[in-house]
Amino acid sequence: MKIIFIFILTFFCACGMISRHKNLNFIYESFMDIRIKKAELSDAEALYNLNRAFNGDCTTMELISISLCNNENEIVLIAYVDDNPAGFLCGEICHSMCYETLHGEVGELFVHEEYRKQGVAKRLISQIENEFKKVGICTVDIATSVENLSAQVFYAGCGYTGKIKFIYRKNI
Repeated sequence: MKIIFIFILTFFCACGMISRHKNLNFIYESFMDIRIKKAELSDAEALYNLNRAFNGDCTTMELISISLCNNENEIVLIAYVDDNPAGFLCGEICHSMCYETLHGEVGELFVHEEYRKQGVAKRLISQIENEFKKVGICTVDIATSVENLSAQVFYAGCGYTGKIKFIYRKNI
């Protein structure tokens, strides 16, 4: 049924009989099986491949496995679409002696190109917000580059407000 519907929708869009817009994306999304879950050791290879597509060769599967097992302050979510790894999000639980409350930070959010504009990123954001709420976090920060306008529009659409902030980095 799902395959037939997608074929028909694709046919009508290709023929110009209907235009693909948000309402059609919503219909299309409702036929997709998007599953968001906390990453486990069994997801390490999928996370490695997704991260490699996003960040290049900056880590190993071994380091990802160690982090999944030992980093209690990081919440890693992975998205599967029809059982295919589609994206991931890394959220950090932050605590400082300077502040009374915890806050959350989204350090990485990536959705593979073929699964973009299908609701995957929104579901990842929604799930990390729920995970943060469970541990008492009320504020979430997400950083993105000034040049990444599509990410800025996306985050604003999720209810986030932009604040100018400079991040300085030095290799030591």
